[in-house]
Amino acid sequence: MTSSFVLATTYGNLRRASDAAGGLPAWAAWTIAVAAIILCLAVIVTLYLIVRMRCELWRNQNTVVVQCAGCGRAIRIYRETSFGAAMCRDCLRAGMRRMSAARREKEAAAVVALEQNATERCDEVRSLQRLSSTYFRIGSLREPAKKSDKDEDGGSVPDDDASTSRETSPDEKVAHPCKICMDDLATVVLLPCGHGGLCEGCAKDLVLRTTKCYMCRKRIEMLGLVREAGSDELLHPIAPSHLHHSQSRARDADAAPDDAVDSRTGTEESGDIEEGLRQLETSGVDSPPPPPASMAALSTQAVSEPVAA
Repeated sequence: MTSSFVLATTYGNLRRASDAAGGLPAWAAWTIAVAAIILCLAVIVTLYLIVRMRCELWRNQNTVVVQCAGCGRAIRIYRETSFGAAMCRDCLRAGMRRMSAARREKEAAAVVALEQNATERCDEVRSLQRLSSTYFRIGSLREPAKKSDKDEDGGSVPDDDASTSRETSPDEKVAHPCKICMDDLATVVLLPCGHGGLCEGCAKDLVLRTTKCYMCRKRIEMLGLVREAGSDELLHPIAPSHLHHSQSRARDADAAPDDAVDSRTGTEESGDIEEGLRQLETSGVDSPPPPPASMAALSTQAVSEPVAA
């Protein structure tokens, strides 16, 4: 299409020039037009070969061919690369998918362990000392209140060991909102780190997705529900399946069954790995970046593709 346009334009210009000069044979005009086109093509091919040679020279000077540690395929990497083994893009992608699957299995097992731990220790009650709005000091085990203690008049006798006396500042008595949604009240404490500041819904989402504390990143071994006992606060173990979102968030969270939440964790909990996979799809991770502008197109293709045997 372009050649035809150039040929027609050149022929037309020569024809008009010949008419103005007193006439030029048609075959001469066509011969000059074809010669001009051949000259242009020769210049283009020469420039292409020069750029290709420069690309080959740059590639040989800055890269080296090695074998992929996974599949053994020949790949090209930087000479300055310091690691001992290199992997091609396909092996990296497959490895990251395996890591993602292993992580999902590990997190699912951790959630099951939390459920079992809460079931086994459901009768344990511990005292709490609130140090801040997001941090608690876990106290010793407390004896459950005696339900059959009654005085002679038939009234219940309070258990002296049911609560501990401690001074509570006015700020500690204020109900703190959840640090994540800033909507519901913070009633859940994470063990063993003692960090809190979460409502039931956010704590459930956190456990189902990461099973790690959102502040210190330590592994969560058990969840505790903060309940008031007079002027004191007590910690009651609770399973993740017993946590519920508030009514204001029920349409967004509890409208779907719990197994739907579990199915979403397979894609949401792997965050960084899945993002890395998406970036790996669109970028040449196992390839050096392109050389300067004059060699950009050819060098990128030459370096990113596997080396032919």
